[in-house]
Amino acid sequence: MTDTKLLERAIAKCGRSKEMIARELKISTEALNAKICGKAEFTAGEIGKLTYMLYGVGSHKEAKDIFFAKRVD
Repeated sequence: MTDTKLLERAIAKCGRSKEMIARELKISTEALNAKICGKAEFTAGEIGKLTYMLYGVGSHKEAKDIFFAKRVD
């Protein structure tokens, strides 16, 4: 389950727009928004690319907290 709040914060902090991220993931902005909101799931490849875009090489703990949340409030 994706933690939407953490992901939205990470996107805002990274300086890329959702349109830019969608383009880099080779998906539509609508598909990205559906995945962020939990209506669709990110693929493993998308998670890897998005983690790199948001955090660079390090900080996989944050990615785990976002993409593998056990519970979302």
